[in-house]
Amino acid sequence: MKKMTNNQPVQKTARRQAWKAIALTAGCLGLLGTGVGANVIHAAPVTMTKVTTEQQKTTTSKVTNKTIEVAAGQTFTINHEEIGSNGYSWTYTTDKGITFVSKSEKAPKGQDGMTKPTIKTWKFKADKAGTYKVTFNYGPAWKKDAKPAETVIYTIKVSDKKAADQSTVVDKTIEAVAGKTFNIKLEQNDSTGYSWTYKADAQLELVKAAEQATASNSKSKDGDPIVGAPTNKTWTFKATKPGTYKITFTYEREWEKGDKPVQTIIYTVHVK
Repeated sequence: MKKMTNNQPVQKTARRQAWKAIALTAGCLGLLGTGVGANVIHAAPVTMTKVTTEQQKTTTSKVTNKTIEVAAGQTFTINHEEIGSNGYSWTYTTDKGITFVSKSEKAPKGQDGMTKPTIKTWKFKADKAGTYKVTFNYGPAWKKDAKPAETVIYTIKVSDKKAADQSTVVDKTIEAVAGKTFNIKLEQNDSTGYSWTYKADAQLELVKAAEQATASNSKSKDGDPIVGAPTNKTWTFKATKPGTYKITFTYEREWEKGDKPVQTIIYTVHVK
C-alpha cells in the first residue's frame, strides 16, 4: 500500500481551485460569444405578423375623368350601373352651385329574360355659369370609410346661354290629300332613353305607328342584332278634310317631361 505524503492534500486543493478557475473563465467567454460555449446562440423571440386578405388588397382605385357641357338652368343626367348582389353602391358629392333634382333606377332585362345590372340615373341642374365638380364613388355600402373601388369625377362646364338656345327646332312641310294617309318617319335610339312624342291638330287622325330596325346599323357583320342600335319609327296619319294643320314632334326622355326637348320638329300639313 502506497504511503501518502503530507503535501498530497495541498496538491488536491490546488487542482480543484485550478479547475474552478477554468470553468469560471469558460463561462465568461461563452457569455461574450467567444471561446468555450461560443456555438450556443441566445436569440431574442421573433413576433410573426399575419397579413390579412384585407391588408393585401391594393389601396389604389380606378379614377376616371369626364366632362359635361350644359347651359345655365338646363338639367343634365349621370347614369351608373349597380349590381345589388355585391353590396356595392354609388354615392356622390357636388360643388356648391350644382343642385340635385331627382333620382331614378331601372333594371332592364336581356334577350334571355334575365335581369341585368340596375341602371341608376341622377339628375342635376346648375343655375349659374361656371365650372363645377360632381364626384361619384363606387364602394361597399356597409363600410363608408373604405377606399372606393372606382371613382368618376365629372367636370361640369356651364355656359351662360339660356337652356332654350340648346334645343333644335326644325320646320317642315307636308302635302297631303283628304281621306288618304301620309307617313312621317324619324330615327330614335331607345337605349339612350330618348324617344319621339307628338301632338297633332284634331283633324289629323293617327292610323298606326310602327317601329323597325334600320338596315344599315341594326346588324353586325355576323348577322347578329346590335344592342342599342338606332331604329326607324313610322307614324301614319290621315286628314279628314282639306285645310292646313300642325303636327309637332319632340325628342326627349320620358322622365324629363317639362324640360326643354333636345329636338323639336314642327310639320305643317297642307291637305287638299
